[in-house]
Amino acid sequence: MKLKGKVIVLSIISVTSLLLFLFLLVNPLLLERYRDLEETIMAENVKRVENAFNNEINRLSMIVRDYAVWDDTYEFIQDKNEDYIRSNWVDDTFLSNQIHMVLYFDENEDLIYEKGLNLNDETTFDIADEIDKEDLVSFYETRKSGLIAGKEHPIILASHRIYPSLKNQTSTGILIMGIIVDDALVDRIADNVQLPLVIEEQIILDTESSNDYNIQILDKEKVQGSTYFTYDNNLGNMELSFIVDRTVYQSGSDILTWFYIFYGIISVILTFFIVVILDKYFIVRLKNLSNEIKYIQETRDLRKRIVPRGKDEVGTLEHGFNQMLDSLKLSQHEIQELAMKDSLTGLPNRRHFVDQLNKMLEEDSQQKVTVIFLDIDLFKRVNDTLGHYSGDKLLQELSARLKSCFADNSLVGRWGGDEFVIAMTVVDESAIDKKAEELLKSISDPVELGSFVFDITMSMGISQYPEDGTTGESLIQNADIAMYEAKRSGKSQFKYYRDIKQLSYFQNYVTLERELKQALKNKEFVLYYQPIFSDGGKVISGVEALVRWIHPEKGLIPPFEFITAAEEMGIMPDIGDWVLNEGLRQLHQWHTLGYDKLTLSINASKTQMMDDRFFKEVSEKLREYDIRPDRLGIEITESDVCDYLDKITEFTTKLKQLGVKISLDDFGVGLSSLNYLKEIKVTQLKVDRSFMRRIPEDQYDCALLSGICTLCEKLNIEVVTEGVETKQQFEYIANQNHKMQGYYFSHPVLPDQLEEQLRRLN
Repeated sequence: MKLKGKVIVLSIISVTSLLLFLFLLVNPLLLERYRDLEETIMAENVKRVENAFNNEINRLSMIVRDYAVWDDTYEFIQDKNEDYIRSNWVDDTFLSNQIHMVLYFDENEDLIYEKGLNLNDETTFDIADEIDKEDLVSFYETRKSGLIAGKEHPIILASHRIYPSLKNQTSTGILIMGIIVDDALVDRIADNVQLPLVIEEQIILDTESSNDYNIQILDKEKVQGSTYFTYDNNLGNMELSFIVDRTVYQSGSDILTWFYIFYGIISVILTFFIVVILDKYFIVRLKNLSNEIKYIQETRDLRKRIVPRGKDEVGTLEHGFNQMLDSLKLSQHEIQELAMKDSLTGLPNRRHFVDQLNKMLEEDSQQKVTVIFLDIDLFKRVNDTLGHYSGDKLLQELSARLKSCFADNSLVGRWGGDEFVIAMTVVDESAIDKKAEELLKSISDPVELGSFVFDITMSMGISQYPEDGTTGESLIQNADIAMYEAKRSGKSQFKYYRDIKQLSYFQNYVTLERELKQALKNKEFVLYYQPIFSDGGKVISGVEALVRWIHPEKGLIPPFEFITAAEEMGIMPDIGDWVLNEGLRQLHQWHTLGYDKLTLSINASKTQMMDDRFFKEVSEKLREYDIRPDRLGIEITESDVCDYLDKITEFTTKLKQLGVKISLDDFGVGLSSLNYLKEIKVTQLKVDRSFMRRIPEDQYDCALLSGICTLCEKLNIEVVTEGVETKQQFEYIANQNHKMQGYYFSHPVLPDQLEEQLRRLN
C-alpha cells in the first residue's frame, strides 16, 4: 500500500475509532443523563398532580370547618330548623363549592340531614348508593379528611365536630361533606396541572414497595407517571396517572445524533484537508525521494541529487540522502581503487592486471606482447627472521624498482605474496633479454631493512603472445611455470616458457602437480609403518609413519617422487595434518589392543615447523585420542635445521614443554654440527643409513658410529641406527645396545601386517 493510502486508512481508522468510542462509551452516559433529567421532570409532574389532589382534600376540609363552626349550624342541630337547610343547602351551594354530598349527625350519631347532588346534571342521588354507612364511622369521633373507596367511585370525605363560633360549648353533632372523584374532578385537576390525567380507581400495590409514585418508560416515545392515594376503608389504592411524550430524552437523543453526523462530516472534511496537506508538503516529497532511490537502484547512477524543499525533518532526510549519495560515490571510487590496486604497493592487483592485459591483446591482436612473471628468492626467510613488517617494506621497495624500469605503456602488477607480473610490447627478442638482465641487476642492488642489508634476487619466467598463449590468463600461467623452472635451475635467472615446455621432466612435473592436487581430495594417501626394534632386535618399541601415494593408475608412488612437489605447491601442511591424525588414530587403536608402550614417529616438514597451527594440532590430537605426549616423536631433518635453526629451535622447545620427543633424522648427511644437539635439545638421534653401508668392514665408519653413540650416551640422547640390512650389521649394532631400524627386520608395512609382528614379538 502506498504511503498516501496508508495515511487515508490511518485517518479513517482514527476518526472511526473515536466515533465508536463516543458512541459506545460516551453516548450511553449522555443518554443516561437525559434519562435522569427526564425522570426528575416526571417526578416533579407527579408531585404536582399529588399536590393538586391534596388541595382538593384541603379545600373540602376548609369548607367543612367553616360550616361546622358556625352558630347557625349549631342551632340547626339543636332545633332542626328547616329554614337553615333551605337557605344554605340549595343546589347552587353544591355547585359553587364543588361538593357532591353533605351529611349532618347529632350528638348521638343519628343522621339529621343528608343530600347528594350530581354536579353534572344537577340531580340528587341517594348517598347510600355511593357509600356504605359503616365507612363513615371513622369520621365521627374527630376532625378528619381522607379518601375512601365508594361503591362506584372514590370519594373524598372531610368531617368536623359542630361547635358554636364563640361560646366554648360541647359539640352537638358532626358535619361530613364528600366529593366524588369522577372524570369531571380528574379533568379539573388535569387542567390545573396541564397534564392528561386518567384515573384507576382500585389497584393493589406491592406491599414491599415504599414509593407512593411510579415513573415507567413505555417505549422510545412515551413515558408514564403515576401517583397513588390510599383508601381509608380498604387495602386498595387510587391511581392518578398521565402519559406524555419523552421530549427531553428525544431532544437529547436527537442532539447526539446530529452531533455524530456533524462530527462525521467535519472529520471527513478535516481528513481530506489533512491528506491534501500531507500529500503536498510531505508525501509528494517522500514519493520523489522513493522514486530517486528506485532510479538509483535500477541505474546505479550516483550522480542524481534531490533539491531539499524545506528545513523540516523531510528536508533533513533529503539533505541526508544527498550526503549519503556523496559518501557512496566516494566509497564507490575507493572500492574501485581497492578492487583494481594492491593496497600495499599501489600496483594493479591480479584481477585488474588480467583485465588490462586482455584489453591490450584485444586492442591490437597483431602486436607482440611479452609477459614476465617474477618471484623473490628466499623471501620467506626475510619474513621469518625480521617479521612481516620488514617483508612489506621489501615488497614496496622492489615494486618501486620495477616501476622505474618500465615505460608508462607497460603494465606492472602484483600477483600476490612475493610475486609480480609485467606485460610489455617488445618486437625484438634481444630487447627482451636485455630488459630481463636489467631487471635482475636492478633487483640485486642491496636493500636496507632496519639494521640489516639484504642482497635480493628474483627468478623470472617469460611467455610471449601468441606463441605461448592467446589470453592474458594463459600467458600469465605459462610465465609462472617458466619462473618455477628458473627457481629449480638455481634461482636469480630467467627462463622462456618455449624452452621448457618440450622437456619431458617438465611435462611429468606438470602432470604430477595436477594429480597431486586431486590425491588429497580423493583420499589416495595411505600410511605405512616401519618398526623400530630394541632389546637386541627382540622387541618392537616404536614405529615410524611413512606416507605413500596410491595412484589410481600408476599404483604405489614413493614419497621422494612427490614430497618436493607438495612442498612447492603449498599442500604439504595439509598432507602433514592428515598424517598426524591418521597416525595417532592408529596408535590409539594399538594401545587399545594392549601395546600401550608403543611409540609413533612422524616426519615434520619445514613448512609445518614454521606454522604455529601445527603445534596446536599436535596438542589437540593427543587429547582427542588420549595418547601420552611421550609416546609421540616428531622427526626433523638435519638439512632443515641448517636453514631455519631459530624457528626450529622455537618449535622444538614448545614440543618438549608439551612432553613430545624430538628426533633429529638423517644425522651425518648434512653439515652435521654438535651445536644442533644442544640448541634443539633432541631426545633421539637417528644415524643416517649412509654410515651402515660399510659396517662392520670399514673400521673408520665403525669408529665414527662408536663415537657418536658414546657422545649421545653421555648427553642422555637415545640413538636409533637406520639402514640395518644385513646379519653382520645387525650383530654389530646389537652389541652396541642401540635401537635399530632397517630392511633386515622389516620393510614399511600396512597396519594389519604390523599387528602380526606385534603379536609374534611383543
